[in-house]
Amino acid sequence: MTDQKGKILIVDDDARNIGLLATILSENEYSVEYALNGPNALAIEASQVFDLILLDIVMPEMNGFEVCQKIKNNSETPVIFLTAEIDIESIEKAFEVGGVDYIRKPFATNELLARVRTHIKLKKVNTWLAHEVALRTKELKTTNLKLQHEIEEHLRTSKILQQNERHLVESRLKALQSQMNPHFIFNTLNCLQSILILKDSLEANKVFILFSKLIRFTLDMSRSNYILLKNEITYLQSYIGLEKYRLDMNIEDQINVDSEIDTEEVKIPCMFFQPLIENAIIHGLKPKKGKKTLLINIKKDGKFLKIEIIDNGIGRKASALKKQDGRNKMSWAGKIINDRILIYNEYNKDKITIETIDLREKETVLGTKVSLIIPLHLKHSYRELTS
Repeated sequence: MTDQKGKILIVDDDARNIGLLATILSENEYSVEYALNGPNALAIEASQVFDLILLDIVMPEMNGFEVCQKIKNNSETPVIFLTAEIDIESIEKAFEVGGVDYIRKPFATNELLARVRTHIKLKKVNTWLAHEVALRTKELKTTNLKLQHEIEEHLRTSKILQQNERHLVESRLKALQSQMNPHFIFNTLNCLQSILILKDSLEANKVFILFSKLIRFTLDMSRSNYILLKNEITYLQSYIGLEKYRLDMNIEDQINVDSEIDTEEVKIPCMFFQPLIENAIIHGLKPKKGKKTLLINIKKDGKFLKIEIIDNGIGRKASALKKQDGRNKMSWAGKIINDRILIYNEYNKDKITIETIDLREKETVLGTKVSLIIPLHLKHSYRELTS
């Protein structure tokens, strides 16, 4: 038997269940190992690499919850629980100890194969993402070391001031931009994992395609200082769609662009809008009950591009209270955007500005509006600054 689709460890104290599962999986080209108890399963798992573990809950010596906890101490292999229990407490416990899913006994062959396929596919995506993030982290460290070296050279000699300043500006922008990519990738991965667990396989496959495009787009953007407005709008539409899936929210979203704006000509800094929209969705709309709306207006105001992000969420004051009680982390992506604005403004006559306004009617909170104003002819590099 070749290991074409993946390697699976079955743990069950009932040999009949093992035989049934092994037959189904082997016939569908999966490689299978098995264990009749928890200690034996831990020994096998420690000596081999598996793509998935199917783990019974009720077993002598050591139950499935205990086995899963020990596995998760040293391994990221996904665990699907096998259970005849259908009470909420058992299901919650399964996810608490690190399980990614559960399958009820007696097994339905189609459901079993669908869940196995989905979680093995997700594990492969996780592995790929970990590799990509490691590459980006290495790239960031290299960029920061290069930046440090350039600053030292800048201080040591005034004869090459212009050359050092060029490298300094471009490296600072790339370093800050690279920091945002792992943040976005991990948020999107969390979105995909929720969809894979809660939605059916057909819907999950559709989202896989959208997710892959977003990741490739994000990685491509890390190599450039700017993006065409047309591409940024397409990117935002895909991102908002993913967030609606992940949070299972019915958000009425709309992007309006003035007809006089040529989206195929206007260039803007990469990764400027997405963190602001993420903030509106996560901190404004997610906690809100009732109708949720997100409006993005893109207008031309003289020699500037004006972007308005308007949500009807809970407002900044209520969101700040939620952050204080520990349920939300501080948005470091927002801080990076502010740092990038400072760099652009340092080398451009026309400045980028950002303003956040609380929308209210008397004492009633109506939401939040973020206004971002960007010069239409923003200079993105030292070469443009000196041209």
